[in-house]
Amino acid sequence: MAVKQILEKHYQGLSTDTKPVDVISGTTFRETDTGTLHITYDGTNYIVKDNSVRWSYSHVAADKQVSAVPCVLHTIAVNGLTTAGDCTVYDSSDGVDAEAIIAVLHLDLTTSVSVQPITLWYDIECLTGLHLEFDGTLVADLTVSFK
Repeated sequence: MAVKQILEKHYQGLSTDTKPVDVISGTTFRETDTGTLHITYDGTNYIVKDNSVRWSYSHVAADKQVSAVPCVLHTIAVNGLTTAGDCTVYDSSDGVDAEAIIAVLHLDLTTSVSVQPITLWYDIECLTGLHLEFDGTLVADLTVSFK
């Protein structure tokens, strides 16, 4: 079987096929004959992606410490939005730290209500923890997945 590109960062082929190189970091290669999934962190070398640890999740409807220890932020799902506002995501275990902002999500009813739920993918390492902070106007229902 020849290697087939499924999406920009996703390939598949047999376990005997040569995996693509000079690709974007995070590219995956699934062996169709074994089901094994490989991932590259440098665009050339692949390792078996460990799926044995499942993602944890936390429901967030107000300011919340999601993780007090280092973790990987996987996704933030916007399940519902009542009042527009901002949610700031921090690489911090104990609250607001301007030096540790990962993202500021501007959640607006005019653009969000028609597509809910919507999932935002991150897959980034948080070195100290994970904290979400709602501004004074935001009323939203979020689910954060992490490990």
